[in-house]
Formats: sequence, C-alpha cells, structure tokens
Amino acid sequence: MKIKKEIWHYIEKIYLLKGGEKEAMEGKKYLVKVVRVIDGDTIKAIVEGEEVSVRILLIDTPEIVHPRKPIEKYGLEASKFTKEKLKENSYVYLEFEGSKLDIYNRLLAHVWYKEKDKLKLFSEEIILEGLAIVSFTRFYSNSKYLERLLEAELVAKQLKKIAAPYRRYNDQ
Repeated sequence: MKIKKEIWHYIEKIYLLKGGEKEAMEGKKYLVKVVRVIDGDTIKAIVEGEEVSVRILLIDTPEIVHPRKPIEKYGLEASKFTKEKLKENSYVYLEFEGSKLDIYNRLLAHVWYKEKDKLKLFSEEIILEGLAIVSFTRFYSNSKYLERLLEAELVAKQLKKIAAPYRRYNDQ
C-alpha cells in the first residue's frame, strides 16, 4: 500500500498536536515498527497505524526489485544486510530531513536502529560494508549527515570493501 499525501498530512498533524512547529519534526527520531525489507534501501514500516514504504535517505544500493532492470550485482547481499539489521517486527527510529515524500509517495527518512544498546545510523553501516553508495546528494547537500556518510564511503573504498562502485544519474 502506497502512502497517500493525506496520510502524511495526518502524521504531520499528530506531531504538531504533540507540541511543535512543522520544522520541529526535523532532527527528531520517531519510533516505528519494521514490517519487512523491500531491498537494500527501502523498508515497509508501521507509522501512526499505517503500513508505509520508507526510502532511506542519502544512499543507493544495487537493485533487486526494479520493474525494468535485472537484479544488479551485490543487490541480494545489500538486501540481506538490511534484513539482518532492520529485522521484521523490530523497532527502528525515523529521522526526517528536507522533503518528506519522494515521487513514489515513499516516506524519506534516516533510519536508526539499536545494536547492543547503541543507536546506529543504518546508512552509515551499509556504506561501511561496501553495499551502498552515498547518493541523492544534490537534493540533500546541506544534510547534517552528508559528511559523515561521505567519510564512511571513503573508508569502505580504502578497505576495498566497496561492492557497489557505481554512480547513477541521481548523484551529485
């Protein structure tokens, strides 16, 4: 089920009623339940009682479910990594920054998960494994996590862990 813009407005309204300006959503983390992993950079989650697609910000992983493309090299590994870190029925935190929806009506968010009682930025972890690249930077050039993720990508490259050394049309 695709999230409708009306649902997003409902979610915004709930957060505003909980005491804050629309901008106050920026930088705050919201607990949601993972339903399933779609691929390396997209999950389904329960947000305010609705199952929605969440596209993880600032990363791109090789495709495995694209309707017009074959499964790309390392796509299955990226998906497996995501499934290991963002397990079905587990709880993760979403942090919004900039646009809240993409052209496919997916929520756009940074995803944080707990591992050994420590919160980890998922995009940083999958980049360090070499299974994702920093992407969509032209839309998020002022992201507070951009430098952190670019550094993780550099580390992965230096360790020759980069399994997804491709650049696409949506980069810089």
